[in-house]
Order: sequence, then C-alpha cells, then structure tokens
Amino acid sequence: MFSPDASVQSVHGASVRNPRRRRRVDDGLRQDPPKRSKISSDTYQAVVSKESTAGKSNGHAKDVDRDVAVAMRDMSVRDKRHASTTWRPPKSDGSVILTKNATYTVKRLPALPERMKTIGDFRAAFRSTLTAHHVVVSTQELVYIWDYTSLNPSPIPRILNLPESKRLEALPIAALVTTTSSSDIGIVIVFPTTGKIKFWENIDSAESLSLFQQRRQGIDGSIKLYTGESITQVIDIKHAGFILVSSSGRHVHLTIRDTQGRPSINTSILGSDGTSKGMLVNLYQTFKGGYRSTVVAVQARPSSTKGHMEVLSATNEGHFKSWEVSWAGHHMPTGDVDINDALAKHEQGRHLNTDHSLRLLDFIIIGPGKDDPSKGLRVMALVVYDEEGGKEYALLELDFKAGVELVRIIPINHYQPQTEYPAGKVYVPEPEHTAFVVFEREVVVVSLAAPATSSQGFQDVVHFKQEGATEIVEGALETLAVQNKHEPSSIVLLTKGAGVVRFIAQPPPARKDEERQRVTAKSKFEQAIFFGSQPGTILEFRQCKQPQFPQDEVEKAALSISEDILQTDSSVMPEISSSMDQHLGMRIKAAHDLVEHVKANYPQLKRDTRWRLMWSAERLKSAQSLWRVYEKWLGLRFKSETPLLMPQIIEVIPESQKARANPALGQIDSFRQWFVKDTMRLDKIIPIALLVLRDSDNKTSTAEYLEDLNEVLDMYLAILETALEFRETNARPYGLDEEDMTGGLLNEPYQGLPEFWTSRSNVLNSLTDMVGLFTDLGKEPELAANSHWQAMTKDLGRVVWLVCVLHTERYRWLLAQEDESTQNAGRNLEDQLINDIRPKELLVLASLGQGQQAMALAEKLGDIHSLVNILLHELESYGGMTSTLALDAEAEQTPEAQALYTKIHSYFAKFGPAFSRVFYQTLIAAGHVGALLDKKFGIQEQLSAFLRSNPHYAKLGFINDVINDRNMLSAAQSLHTAAEHEANNWCKTVQLSTGHLVLLAASSPDTLRPLQTANAHALALARIQTRLSKALHPVVTTSLDDDSALDNILESLSGPRPRPALHTLLRLSLADLLKHRALPADLLADTLSLLDARAASAALGASPWLLALQALHHGDLYAKDEQAADALALCVWKRLFVADDWVGVNATLGLTDAEVRGQLRATALYAALKEGYAQGLWLTHPAFALPLPPAALGAGSTAASLMPRFSGTDLAKPMAGDNAKDDARLRDAIAQGRLPHWYAEVVRLAEEGAEYEAVERGVLEREYAAWVGGFEHPDLIRPGGGVGVNGTGGGVAGEEDGDGDVEMEG
Repeated sequence: MFSPDASVQSVHGASVRNPRRRRRVDDGLRQDPPKRSKISSDTYQAVVSKESTAGKSNGHAKDVDRDVAVAMRDMSVRDKRHASTTWRPPKSDGSVILTKNATYTVKRLPALPERMKTIGDFRAAFRSTLTAHHVVVSTQELVYIWDYTSLNPSPIPRILNLPESKRLEALPIAALVTTTSSSDIGIVIVFPTTGKIKFWENIDSAESLSLFQQRRQGIDGSIKLYTGESITQVIDIKHAGFILVSSSGRHVHLTIRDTQGRPSINTSILGSDGTSKGMLVNLYQTFKGGYRSTVVAVQARPSSTKGHMEVLSATNEGHFKSWEVSWAGHHMPTGDVDINDALAKHEQGRHLNTDHSLRLLDFIIIGPGKDDPSKGLRVMALVVYDEEGGKEYALLELDFKAGVELVRIIPINHYQPQTEYPAGKVYVPEPEHTAFVVFEREVVVVSLAAPATSSQGFQDVVHFKQEGATEIVEGALETLAVQNKHEPSSIVLLTKGAGVVRFIAQPPPARKDEERQRVTAKSKFEQAIFFGSQPGTILEFRQCKQPQFPQDEVEKAALSISEDILQTDSSVMPEISSSMDQHLGMRIKAAHDLVEHVKANYPQLKRDTRWRLMWSAERLKSAQSLWRVYEKWLGLRFKSETPLLMPQIIEVIPESQKARANPALGQIDSFRQWFVKDTMRLDKIIPIALLVLRDSDNKTSTAEYLEDLNEVLDMYLAILETALEFRETNARPYGLDEEDMTGGLLNEPYQGLPEFWTSRSNVLNSLTDMVGLFTDLGKEPELAANSHWQAMTKDLGRVVWLVCVLHTERYRWLLAQEDESTQNAGRNLEDQLINDIRPKELLVLASLGQGQQAMALAEKLGDIHSLVNILLHELESYGGMTSTLALDAEAEQTPEAQALYTKIHSYFAKFGPAFSRVFYQTLIAAGHVGALLDKKFGIQEQLSAFLRSNPHYAKLGFINDVINDRNMLSAAQSLHTAAEHEANNWCKTVQLSTGHLVLLAASSPDTLRPLQTANAHALALARIQTRLSKALHPVVTTSLDDDSALDNILESLSGPRPRPALHTLLRLSLADLLKHRALPADLLADTLSLLDARAASAALGASPWLLALQALHHGDLYAKDEQAADALALCVWKRLFVADDWVGVNATLGLTDAEVRGQLRATALYAALKEGYAQGLWLTHPAFALPLPPAALGAGSTAASLMPRFSGTDLAKPMAGDNAKDDARLRDAIAQGRLPHWYAEVVRLAEEGAEYEAVERGVLEREYAAWVGGFEHPDLIRPGGGVGVNGTGGGVAGEEDGDGDVEMEG
C-alpha cells in the first residue's frame, strides 16, 4: 500500500565528491566538454543568458509492455552512398530538409545512433537548454542518452544498464535533470509498475556502472502503488523535482535532494488540503478525488513565492487543479476550476459542447504568465468534440486570471483523424506565434497570429508515412535564445526509427502575404514535388488526403511551378551542379512529378494547361539533349584550336532575351547560366545559331565551316527532334493520351491551344534557311567527294522532315484561331507547304544524293506528288529515262534504274489509284505521253481507269482502249466524251464520226444502243452548226477580215427589228461560229431563230426556226431541264410568229381565196410547218410540239427565267426586255391580225402541201428510176451516185462544204 514517506536506501560506499578533484576522462564514455549549441546559426539569433524549462512531454508516455532487444555499443559504419538526382540542401546543422514553405520548415537531424534504427519499443524524453540538447530513450533493459544536435550521423550514445527491470513490466520512464554543475547531467528513472526509483546525479558515473559494478553512484528509492496502479507520467518541474501521475489519477511530488542539497529521494501525494495523512485517508481521498478521472496533462510554472513552483493539472473532462509545491516537498492546493463553465458562457463554446462530448486532450501554459505569475495565467488547450460527420478538433485559449474565461477558439480544419479517439499533444514554443498539434503520425501547424482579413490564420498538416518506423514517440519544445516575437520557434519530435525531426515556424509576416495567411496550392505542390520524391523520406505527400483548392488556383499554381522549374527559380532547387546533365535531369523529374501529383489529386486540368506543362518538360528534355551535343563537340574538338560555336551563340543572344549573370554571386559562367535560367527561351537559340554560322563563313576555311554547320545541324536536331519524341512518348503521363498525334504532331483539334513553341515563325524560317545552305553548298563540285559532307547530307533528311512536320503544325494552329486574318495566313501557309516548300525541300534532298531518303520521307508524309517527282528525277539521274522519258534498251539500263522501276511498280501496288493518278498526271503534264502508253507503268487496269476518269484525257483513253484494251465500246465512249468537251466544231464532228465507225465495229448491239443514240444526236447537232457555217461561208469569203465578215453577216442576215440585247447575243454567237467553236444547243437555237426569215431561209435552204427546234431536240437541254427547254422552244415559236406581218395577211379585202392562200403560203410560218411535216417531225418530241400563238406570250420575258443560262453575264435583264417587245408584237398579231385563226389555216395548208409534194416526189423518183434503167453506159452515171436531172444533181451520199471538204454522213 502507498505510504507518503519515501523508502530511502543509503548509498553503500558512496564517496563524497571533492570539488577540487580533477575530472576523469573515460574514453568515449564521459560527455565531451561543453560546446556551443548546435542549433543552426542561420536560423536562430545569438545566445543570451537565459535557461528555459526542460523539454517536456506534457505528461504523456506509453504505458504498455514492450519487448526490447538489448545490445551494448555498436561500431558506427557509414552506409554506401548512392548517386541521386534528388537534391538535398546542405545546412550548417547537418540536417536534411524534409519539407518547407514560407511558414515552416521540417528538418531531419543527422544524429541517430545505429542501434536506434532497429530498436523495439521504447519511451523517450528530451531535455533542451541553451547549452545542451539531449534525448533519453529507455527500453526494458537499457537507457540511451545522446546529443540530438550532434553533426555526427551515427553518434555513440551513453548507455545505462537497468538490471532491476523485468521483461514483463512496463517500460521504465527516464528523465534528465540538471545538476549543480552546468556540465553534468543527472538522470531519474521510474519503474512504472513496481514504483522503484533510481537517481544518478551524473550520467557519466551512472554509465560507468556497466564497467565497475563495485562502485554504485546512484540513489535508489520507491513508492508503494495500489494493485493494478502504475505510473503513467513523469513531469519535470525544474528545481522542485518531478510530478508523478499514476493511472488512478494521483499526483505524487518527487524530490531528489534533501534540505541540505544532497541526493535523496522523497515523495508525497498532492492532496486537496496540502497535508500528508494516513493510508486510509489517502485511499479515501483517491476514490473521492477522482480515482476514475483521467489526467491528460500536467504543467508547471514559477510561483509567486520564491523557490516554489505552481503545478497545474487537467483531466479529460476539462477539470483543472493547481498546487503550489516547494523543492523541500511541501505543497498547497491553490485552485480548482472546470472549463465547461467558461464554454457555457461563450456562444461558440456552447456549440462545441452541446451534447457534452467535448474532451480535453492536452494543454500548455502560454503568455508572459508562464514565467511571471503576476501577469496572470493563460493556457492553450487541445480539445476534441463530436460534430456532424465525425470528430473535430480545436484549440481553446483559456484565461485563469479570474476563474476561467474562454478567450478564443481556433478550429483545426485541416486534420481528419484516422482513428476514433487519437491522442494529441499541443506545443506552443516561444515566441508563441505558432502552435504545433502532434498526433501519432501527423503534425498540424497552426498560426496563432490571426490575420486582419479573417478570423483564422494559417493551418497546414504534415503527414508522416503510415508504413515504416515513422511513428512519433515523443516531442518537446526546443529552448532558444528568443529576444522578440519576430523570431522563429521550434519543436523537436522523436520518431520510432527515423530519429529526431525538428519543426521550425517562421514569425508572422510584417506585410500582407497570401502564402503566409493560408495554405496555397502552389506551396502544397512544391512540397509534394521537391520533397515527396526524396529517397528515404519519412513524410507522406501523395497518399494522404489533399486540401481542395479552386480549379483556377490549381491551374495557376501548376503553371507557375512549371515556369519556376524551367528557370530554376525556386529556393529548393540548386543553381550550381557539377553535372549540368544531372541538373537538367533533376528538373525534368520535378516537372514529371508535378504533373503526376496534380493529375492524381486534381484530375480536371484544362487541356491547354496540360499542354503547357508538357511543353515545359519537353523544353527541359531538349535542353538536356542540347547539352549532350555540346559535350560531344567538346570532345571532337578537344585537340583542335577551333572554338565551339555553341558558347558563341549563347553569348550573342541579346541581354533582353536571357537572364543576367551576377558575378558578385559567383555567376561567371554565362554558358552554364543559360542552361540553368533560360531553357524556357529555347526556341530563341535556333535563329541566332544560323546568324552566327553565316558570320563564321567569312572567317573559317571550308573544312571548319563544315564543322560549324554540322554543329548547328546537331543543335537543331537535338532541340526539335527531342521535343517531338518527348511529346509522343509522354502524352499519357501528361493526360494527353486521347490526343490524336502522329510522331509528336497533333493532328486535331488545335482550338483553344496557345502557340506551339516548336513551330514559331523564327523556327520555321531557320529550318528552311538551313536547307537553303545545303542547297547552295551542293552546287560546289569539290564537295561531292567530301566524306564529311556526305555524312551531313544524310542528316539533312531529318531537317527536311522537321520542316514539313512543323510547317504542318503551324498552319493547323493558325487555321484554328478565331481571327479571320490569322486563318487566312494559315491557308496561305498550307498552300505554300503543299505546293512549294515540301516538294522543293524533298527534291533538294534528292538532288544531294539522298533520293532513297527523300522517297521514304515523301512516303511517310503521304506526299504522292513529291514522291512521283523524286522517282522521275532519280530515273533521269540514273539514266533510266531519256529526255523524252522513252525506255532505254534493257542492256543500257543501270542497276539503279532497274531498282527504281521495281520500286515504282511496288508503289502502284501499294498505293493503288492514289499513286497511279498522280504518276500518270505528272507524265502527261511533262509531255511524256509516249511513256504513258508505251512503258505500261503499273497495272493496265489502273491506266485505263485513270484515262476514263477525266474527260480531258478522253482522246488518250480512246487510244488506250483501242491499242491496249481493244475495247471498242469503251473506245467509242471515250470519243463521245471527248466530243462533248471539244471546243472546235469540226474536230467534234470528226470525233463523233469516228465514234460512229467504232460503234459499227463493236459487238453487243443491245449494249451499244444508248451510246449510238447519244452519238447520233450529237452528230446531228454538229451538222446543223456545219450547215449554218456553210450558209455564212459566201459572206466570209468576200470580207477582208473576221470583224468585217461579222459585220457583213449581221447586215445581211439579222432581222430589221431594234432588239439590241438579242442583237448582241447574236453577234457573240456568230463570232464563235466564225472561229469554228462548237455552240451548245440552246445558243445555236437562239442564233438560228434570231436570223432574218427570208435571207436565212435562202442561205440555209431550210427554215432557220425548224433547224432551231431540231437543235433543241438533238441537244441535251431537255434531259437537264425540261422546263427551261420548253421555254426556249416557245421563244423560238414567238420569233417565228412575229416574223410575218399578220395584220397585212389579215387584210383580205378584195382578194380571192387563191390570193389569200398564196399570202399564207408565203409566210415563214408556213415554210417551217411544211418542212416539218415533210420530215415527219411534228408531235414526235416535246421540241416539235405545235403550240398556239397565245402560248408563246411571256416566254423568256423575265430576267429570272433567263438567269440560269446567263448568270455570269449582264444580258439576262435586257434580253428579257427584248423578248417582251416581241410579246407586244405578238399581241398585235393576235388581236389585229387574227393570228390564231390564220395559224390553224396555215397548219392545214402546210400539212396538205407536204403531202402533195411527197406524192409528187414519189412519182418523180419512179420515173427517174425507170429512166436511169434505160441507160447501159456507166459513164453517164454521176460520180456522186446519181445522174443529172435537168442539169441538177440529186440523191447524193455526200455534200461538199465551202472548204472543199466532204462532210461525212451516217
């Protein structure tokens, strides 16, 4: 049972220390002489004479049984070093920065004994003063003590044996104490379950026990515990000793010196009245005072009574008690309050504890009152309470000056507990501008200086990895020489297997700084990118829940960091590296980590942002390739005195286009500085390289110039090829895997994307100029045998590929812009690329002896036209073709030419009609028609299909059909097609006549019939025009020139009526007729119907209006537009109706019937009708309908009806006016001349006249036949096949035209 009197055992054989005795040095066992604090000098201010409280654990300690693997001293062995591209910034304290931002920094201190890396369960405590910083770790059998600020990564700790500890007991609790000597540190060890206490005044003497067991320098003591009771916390209260907290809630005051200052262990219970009573009374007070209460924390501060300390204790329910204790073991209760009363008075406080769920987890004394009781008492308490959706945490600032008052509430919004009731500790180090809330594997950094713009300041969570030995075992405030509130504050944490971690918080900013007021997306991204990929890091940046930011902030942060990586503009990235290649590789990895982190946590990145991020990374990759080119040429020119061109190029770049080097900072290598700071301007180097190269042409020999040219060529390829390759292979990591890309070239769409850096105008112009340099050099004959030159021309193909691909990228981007002028520029560039740049560049490559490479590029680009041109160029080069592309004899063909023929045939098979069409078109355009039909390139079916696909090739198709295919039907069709597009009427007639002959030679009459009909109609139409030409021939022969001939024809054959528009139409058509141009059916009909009735009839020997209707019948107008054809036919009838004076015809007064009939037979209408009846034309076709005169009114009298025929001219409207004048005349003829009445009479007379003439013709033909049969002498028969009758010829099979040629008839 518990007794208030300590059971003290005297030290057997204890010797009295002689203060004048020289200190003994135990090799490696004694503590080194006092040294200056190892706190980083760049972080903390100068040391002042002030000692703060010992590092405290806030009364927390683990009280579970743990197995411990005990070992003695180990030899320190350094691990093998591995090369890494991850940069760890060196600090004067030897630490490694685990993460940092503008508000806080987390460092991993180097000092960690080797044995601590594999140790099992343990307890720990810190002791930090201005002169010493130690950590003590206690296991089941051993205690380790070392200086955690040591620069030695594997310090040798002081080790103490604990023979009294049993393996099944709870782990002992160790605490360090400061003795009278500033250089000596003592240790107190409490065994929680047995109550045993050991105290060594000097850890050096305690450590020596393992070597000299006969010398015991420690003080032993114990306290009696109840059954099941154990010590859970040991709290250092400075000179007044320690407070021990038991699992039953008892507070025990432990002093380690007697009233004379000698080592002695004494204990007493802190009761409610300050007196020590008997066992039963103490047991009663224990149960009454809260045996079931859970003490969560105990803190102490100096008392107003000199030499005394004030102890403050809090329970889980929020109940606070305070005592005043002295170093001599006396104590007195001073207060007893409950924070729930303060919460009930505060509006926000009531919300926190609405269902009485609030639990206090920890507290710490803050403010000036922690050192000066006269300034009141304030604490910062960590609480947890139930909230909808889970547990919530908050910091409560409480004022105990008059009772208890809630000053403010700081919700912890960024932490989500991983367990139902996680324990937590709160640390507020001086100068108290930041609080650290520590959980098992998380630390919440909370700014206590609330900004003026909001009620809550900065908060962030640092996550330790869930796997591995990263559990936080203990923490403590770090004692610093703080002089004002504008200095950093820090705490230290001991992890289970990773050593000591220091958190340093920066003071609040003097000015408004958004990054210091809240957690920004950029700061979180930087932490994850630059620190999350460090090998062996104990912090977690990616698997933990990420804070949510507005999408716009995410986009801006990602782009900003990407630019910082490009320019090495970040405090966590080094600007100096012995290996520039590794430096660029580190930045490439950082860019990749950036996009991986953002894509994993914020996947909704905009498309243009993803492209920008990839462009930044590909610039870095291109810069890395460029640096390797530099190192390559540095090695090649090592023995040469010729300087490299690349440094000169960097030097020439204008100062405005590159970052300035600062010699004061040691930045004297401007070349390396460019790779560090200016990779985002990588495209600027391309045009400048060409300028420097051209300048070197006048200063170097040809060999040196070729080397310079080769160096620039390598630069171009390194920059641009690397970019395209990176773009293609890294589309998926950058979230662009759904983009349609080929070889790094985006096919579509380009809408919404910024300008591509690889295809800016200066880049494209430089690439084209580079090919131009090779073109000029290729004209120098002495380079033909130069091996260096030949090797360079092989690489030129890669440049030509870049020219074609990047021009394509450029014009596609231009076409996707909204500005019309920009789109027009894109169309122009596309046209230039397809029709000028690409064919020319590929042909240049072929002309430099790289024909095979040029063909491969043209095939890769899908440029069939260029491929064909290269093939023909190569054939001519190898002698496979003569100037006329005639096939040489087999014996004269070179092997190269034979290989090309084989390749050409393979292209016919590979690409099919796409290749054959272009190949044949190129041959025809070059005038090599013979090669087309003689060489038989490709497949015959492809040649035939090509020639039949275009009417312009119909004549060649006819020859191919007859010679190669022997297909008469197709040959006739080709001739008919050629005739349809023939402009010359005479040629058209010949083609149609030839086609008629071919059709006669063809078989399958059923198949031929449609073509025969079409051919007959076309031939009949051509003959009508020929007939008109013959009628005009006498006038033409008597004229001086074509113009006078045209005037004479119009004077003699045109009608007298004033119709200017129709007169113009007639003049144009007659002009074409005189030039032997084939007139379409509708224009021929207009021409015939506009001629003078009697003059034209006499010249033609037939009615011109009937010929006009026949032209409409034989033309294709009815097949295309029957309504338009009917309208034109009515126009012809209208002109025929008004050709006669019907008013005069109607004036029959005083005329006999015979005279009236004679007048009707003298009309043009009668002649046309009679001739039609004689030929049996009327009513056999829509063109030969017999409309009544009123039906012709309005035909062609509106501009709309004429627009389909004359849309490209200004004749439609005036022609409609002229046709309307004919309507007026027709109305007069109908009204005053009774034209409808006479029309019917004329129709009857014409039909009768035609029948009569037919009968008469039959009688004459029979008489003629009988008369001819009476002659036996064949010489009397006319050569034309007939015999002269009354001096005239008849029944001829052919007619002689005006030129003396014979017109063929069917």
